[in-house]
Parts: sequence; structure tokens; C-alpha cells
Amino acid sequence: MKMVKTNIMELRDQNGDALSNQNCIKDYILTYYAEKFARHEVIECPELFTHNEVFVTPEGNTSLSDIPNEEEVRDAAFSLDGQSSPGPDDISRAFFITYWDIIGEDIVLGRVVLAKSILNSIPIYDMAIYKWPQSLIKEGYAIIQNCIWTRDPSKRKGITLRWEKMCKPIREGGLGIRSLKEVHNAMLCKLNLIFTQMIYAKFHTSYGEMIQYHMNSSVWLGIKFVETINKPFIGWIIGNGKKIDFWRDSWATCTPLREHISLPNHLCKLCTAKVSDFINSDGWNVPSDISLVFLAMGIDITSIPCNPNGKDIQIWKPDIHGEFSVKNAFESTCNRVDTALW
Repeated sequence: MKMVKTNIMELRDQNGDALSNQNCIKDYILTYYAEKFARHEVIECPELFTHNEVFVTPEGNTSLSDIPNEEEVRDAAFSLDGQSSPGPDDISRAFFITYWDIIGEDIVLGRVVLAKSILNSIPIYDMAIYKWPQSLIKEGYAIIQNCIWTRDPSKRKGITLRWEKMCKPIREGGLGIRSLKEVHNAMLCKLNLIFTQMIYAKFHTSYGEMIQYHMNSSVWLGIKFVETINKPFIGWIIGNGKKIDFWRDSWATCTPLREHISLPNHLCKLCTAKVSDFINSDGWNVPSDISLVFLAMGIDITSIPCNPNGKDIQIWKPDIHGEFSVKNAFESTCNRVDTALW
């Protein structure tokens, strides 16, 4: 039925004749648009341009084209209605008045916009693959900071506003510049998800623990580093349980069961159960002693939905649809505070 609803069942051509055959309808539509967008000869008539009436004088045109000076920009910002809503960038009149001495020149010259749209974006592709050393991130901070305050990436200036403050969203009192460290963490979250799903066995032992020895890989450091950042945000919609590690995946609580129970390493190697081992065709099939352990932890396992005939689906918990995005990862992993009062 769905395919029938999306088909054009009948169409009238330019002569008013009804077309009901699908091949005829297809040929007619293709022919119509091919003719509509085909190249046609353009008849040039230069005389038409001689009849344009001039409404703007050369002096007026120059005035309209001039870049506004700092005083004009300041007057425009300060003349905003104090009771009006902030613009699309969340900046209100109160923000301009309060911090004009700090950001006024930057607004006029557009240096903050440059930092947000270009300087912040240059390292993105490299950050998505490799883990940056802390020293390199600090160097990136210095370049962006110097460009904003002195216009010269190599020229420093005394601290005008704390960098952490500048990297806060505007609604939290900052300038909306994204922290390179936080962007880097969000990009590595994506890398971690992709690689652990595609080549899980390469980075984990036979009993499910992440390897602790050196891996000769250019991306391994980033994958390992962000594991602890990713873990609280990854959950599961339980199907038949075959993909879910009973001890090491976050399926019953916000943290893996392995972290709730202290076991020596030699016993951890024996913990290889999957959630599917506790599901039958009717649903949960958990031994009574394990059920008591769950109840002692405050977990009623029978209240957790499962679908024995379906597949397990890994989800990104902060998203309402369970879908991962770098933007959502950035917002979820950042340290946020209360909204500023302007």
C-alpha cells in the first residue's frame, strides 16, 4: 500500500489527455523537464538598459557601500530595544552594553566571528582521527586568543578575559567560541564508536576487556582515551541480547555491572556471558540467585524491556532518538553552568 500511495496514478498532458500507463507518465515527465531546462537562444536587446531610470546618486551609492565605522556600530548596538528578544546568536542589548569595552572592537572588525567560523574549524579533520597532545591544544588556544585580542597570531596580550569564560556559550556569559579540547573529545567519541563497532576484536581481549598493551596504531590512543568519556552515554535497546556483554555493557544500569562488583582479574576472564544467555523465547530467564543480586542493587530486571525476536540496538542516550552526532556529543560532554542574566 505504501508504494501505491507514492506513485502518480494518472496525469494529464498539455492536450488534456489522461495518461495512466506508468511508462507513459514517466516518459512525459522526463520530456517535459528536458525541454523546460534545455538551452535556448537568448535574444539580446541592449536598448532596454538605456531606459533604466537612476534613483540612487553616485554619492548615495558610495554612502551605502561604505563600511560603518566603530561609532556607527556602537550606536546601532546600543539603540536596540532593551525589552526585545535576543537575536539568532542569543546576544542581547544588555550583553553589548556590559562588555562593549572588551568586545566592541572585535565586533567591528569581526575577529570573534573569524575565530569561531575559521580558526576553530581548521583542525577539525585532524582532530577526528588523531589524539592531540595537550601541548598542541594549548598552542591552538594561543593562536586563536592572540588573533582575537591583537589580530596577530604570534603576538600576545595580557589576559583580558579568561579563556575558559570566552569558550562558554553566550547564554552562559561567554563569547560562544568552542573549546578545542571539548571539540576534540566530541570528535574522538565518534572515532571510538566507529572503530569499536567495526573492529571490536582488535582492541579487546577474548573475554571482552579493552587491551592494556601498546597497539601499533595511529588512532589507538584516541580510541582508548575517550572510552571513559563515551561509556556513560552509551546504552542499549535489548533485543535477543546476542550483542550485549552481560558484565561490561551498560544495559541494566548507567554503568556496567562489572563496575558494581569487585572481582579479581583471574575471575574477570571467566565472565564471558552475553545477555542472550538470560533470555528465552518468552522473555527473561534469570536464575533466582542472580535475580537476588539484581534486587540487592535496586534493579528489577523483569521491568527492563526485551524483544527475543529482535536485534540489539546500541543507542546514544543523550539524544531523544538514540542517534549519535558530534554536536550532541559536544553538548553532552561539555561542562555547563547556569544561564547568564543578560
